[in-house]
Amino acid sequence: MLDFKPEHIENCTFSCNAYEESSIVFMHMDETSSDQKEPFVIQVCTALKPVKMTALYMLNDWWTRPAFINSFEQIPERTQVLLIQSEKECFCILPLAYQNFKTQIAAGTDTSFGLRVFSNADVHKECDQPLFVISHDISIRKAAEKAMRAMAGLMNLPLRTERPVPQMLKYLGWCSWDAFYRDVNEEGLIAKAEELSAKKIPARWMLIDDGWLSTEGMKLKAYEPDRVKFPHGFLPMTEKNRKMSEIEWFGVWHAVCGFWEGIASENSLDCDEALYFTQDGNIYPDPVKGTPFYMKWYEYLKKDGISFVKVDGQSTVANFFRNYMPAPKAAEGIAHDIETASELLNRNVINCMGMAMESIAARKMTGISRNSDDFVPAKGMDGFREHLMQNAWNSLYHNILYTCDWDMFWTK
Repeated sequence: MLDFKPEHIENCTFSCNAYEESSIVFMHMDETSSDQKEPFVIQVCTALKPVKMTALYMLNDWWTRPAFINSFEQIPERTQVLLIQSEKECFCILPLAYQNFKTQIAAGTDTSFGLRVFSNADVHKECDQPLFVISHDISIRKAAEKAMRAMAGLMNLPLRTERPVPQMLKYLGWCSWDAFYRDVNEEGLIAKAEELSAKKIPARWMLIDDGWLSTEGMKLKAYEPDRVKFPHGFLPMTEKNRKMSEIEWFGVWHAVCGFWEGIASENSLDCDEALYFTQDGNIYPDPVKGTPFYMKWYEYLKKDGISFVKVDGQSTVANFFRNYMPAPKAAEGIAHDIETASELLNRNVINCMGMAMESIAARKMTGISRNSDDFVPAKGMDGFREHLMQNAWNSLYHNILYTCDWDMFWTK
């Protein structure tokens, strides 16, 4: 069904290995271009004759959405999953993010589709790894499941049914974002718990979203919450709310590398050995030895009455370590650090903004992952439709590895 035709690529060979009911395509190249931050493109000729296709593409660095197309020429940039219906059966082409290189599907011709292959760092001169999986079945759903299972087998990833679901998520919860946005504080959270109790709303968990952190601009300064908003830390609030309401679990939001742009140079974290200092002056947790950064943070939070975390912005890791480390290795390292530290919280983690394939394939312990862009009711009915469409289509592949989080949403 596939006939490889590498264009503008010298000294490369391809092989195809069977994995259960899927095929995994490998590429070996002795010498890549000198700058593998930028992708090289391979055209893959195929005898497939699509009747219609759905391309699940990156609409930004962290979410996918569907595009409904009829030809390989219409494939959007940064396509992460390609679903194909032919006259007789259905196919799923799943590009991989593995070790030193990441692959995405690109536009092709009437008889070929493109592959963009890149490392995100120019430290590797050889490419010897799998590029993509192709599976087929009588339905799109089954083809997508086969492809994801093949990837899971190749990378030793647990499936959704093998991953934990935090106990709190079996119950109704409440999040501070739409009520307070970044103006969240101790007084407001106590008042909200009183309101939930008075109205007999059986919320069993409370998520303290963005706005609680001690920051300088967009960078983290301290593990402790903002002392203006939470003068005594979280513990007085969590203890009081537990007594007056049914809320048992309290969680906090934080960005994957501390805050949106990492860590402030003047900070009180006392863990420089676990941090990565870039040449341009930025500071992030170290993907190789950063576990103590998260461990110290989660130890503090646990003592302050916090029992889970929502870790946002996960697919920004590739951007933070661009030029320094391949995207798949950086994502895997940070995920390992977070998941190791989260054992302190019984692995009660909600992963978010992490639908780039290197993020999906990086986590080996936690079980919850956001499945769509934010739900924004202010967008009107178009916002409702977009939210439902993203979640329905993204779950075709994402739900094989994770229990999908559909964000906060309401209906009528």
